[in-house]
Amino acid sequence: MIKRNDEFSQNQSEGFAKKKYILVSLISGLSLSTLFLFQNCTSGLGTDLSKVSPANSTSTQDSSTSNGGGTGSGGNSSNNGGTTNTGTSSTTTTSSTTTTSGSTTSAQACSTSTGVASNFPCSTYFNVAVDGIALTQAQKNYSDHLINGLLARGGWGNGNVFQIDFSIDVLNFNAASNRYFSVDTAGDWTPEGDALTRVPAPASGSGNGFEGANTTCSDDGDCHYIALDKTNKKLYEVYRAAANGSTLTTPGYGGIFVWDFNTVYPQKLRGDTCTSADAGGFSIGAMMFSADEIKAGSINHAIRFILPNNRIANRTYVRPASHTTGDGKTWAPAPTTDLTEAPLANPSLEPGFPYGTRLRLKANYDISKLSSSAQVVAKALKKYGMILADGGNILVTAQSDQYTTAKYADLGFDARSLSALKPGDFEVVPPEKPVVDLTFTNRATVIGNMIKVQYLDCERVP
Repeated sequence: MIKRNDEFSQNQSEGFAKKKYILVSLISGLSLSTLFLFQNCTSGLGTDLSKVSPANSTSTQDSSTSNGGGTGSGGNSSNNGGTTNTGTSSTTTTSSTTTTSGSTTSAQACSTSTGVASNFPCSTYFNVAVDGIALTQAQKNYSDHLINGLLARGGWGNGNVFQIDFSIDVLNFNAASNRYFSVDTAGDWTPEGDALTRVPAPASGSGNGFEGANTTCSDDGDCHYIALDKTNKKLYEVYRAAANGSTLTTPGYGGIFVWDFNTVYPQKLRGDTCTSADAGGFSIGAMMFSADEIKAGSINHAIRFILPNNRIANRTYVRPASHTTGDGKTWAPAPTTDLTEAPLANPSLEPGFPYGTRLRLKANYDISKLSSSAQVVAKALKKYGMILADGGNILVTAQSDQYTTAKYADLGFDARSLSALKPGDFEVVPPEKPVVDLTFTNRATVIGNMIKVQYLDCERVP
């Protein structure tokens, strides 16, 4: 985990940032990907969003440990072998009306999605299928640049092993229990989060919802706490959380972030250069798959993945991310071109992965040799892909099965069930063209699709 320094303050795998000015330069003219339709792009590199399917589409394809937290990664818990380190489609839309802030009161849950993601609208980035996007040559070049650079730096973390972390839990909160933590409002909470006085709590003495069931945050890790309140349509995600009796506190650099299911979030989510409990600005719970989903036979949403910092592009992100990290030293180089030309002869000179990079398992990858449970995940990787959300060593994050009905062991699924998957088996989905508020004091300049920042001030924080 990176601690605060004189350049920016970082929480979780990399950061809550608080410098005074932010210079954003947006690099490159790639293409639109799959998220919200905020801008039409008619260039030769653009992806036609009308051909991108949400979670209710019919696919024509066959079908980390690190928690890497929103603002840091750490810890060494293990579960099921995971070591914590830190074709025809039809589109379902919601009946809600989105304001400029993204808030609405009539968003509808996505009945065709699964897991926590199903509580969000079908148009939300992780509920949108990307298997129907055919890459242009320029987009293939973009993908090759990033994949080649990843391979040159050692591939996945953890010795280039596709491994799964099972340490992060989700509390299914029973609103009728009326059990809440009172929040230590004097604690060291980031102003980028939500200022709350109470948060849903598990049963007395239970570690349900706490990462690794660790309620003390004693290991200097990310210490996530996640609570799903279906009754009130909210998902609470806390970084660096600790329970002191009936009080929720933080040992430092903490953050409380609430995702409202009645909100259709705009392209920039909580705001440009604004973090969440995940460094990329995402919901953690929505992109974790569970043993119950594997048991049911389908995962209908994108999956969370993380990489070591030296594979991640310094201070660079692409949509759907809203935040990035970097120190100019540990991180991989940021892109200096739009990456649409032919890949470099020396792959070690290629840039790192920007936060928000979405990988999908190639359509021609033969999944028949995988176990039946692993095939469920592989199909999701083909249809929805996986999104770079944070920094850490264990590639993919799945929900702990401590409180789920199905158990991974009973399904024959463990931390290395997908270890056969290598970086070269994936390709990069072209990111969406960003829409940036040019009146924001970061003096944003839209050059292309990659957003490169000098400092990390959240536009929501004065």
